Amino acid sequence: MMTEKELANDPDIITLSKVNDSMLPLLSPLVRKAVLISRRLIAENPLDS
Repeated sequence: MMTEKELANDPDIITLSKVNDSMLPLLSPLVRKAVLISRRLIAENPLDS
């Protein structure tokens, strides 16, 4: 199992934090929807609280 740091540095793995708005049109519709839903959930329920 990879650590969070290893995952973040792996060029073959795209994490949510690596996806910026300019990349959204390049993603498949399902992946794009998942990214947008994930962003909304993170905004509504921040882990820091």
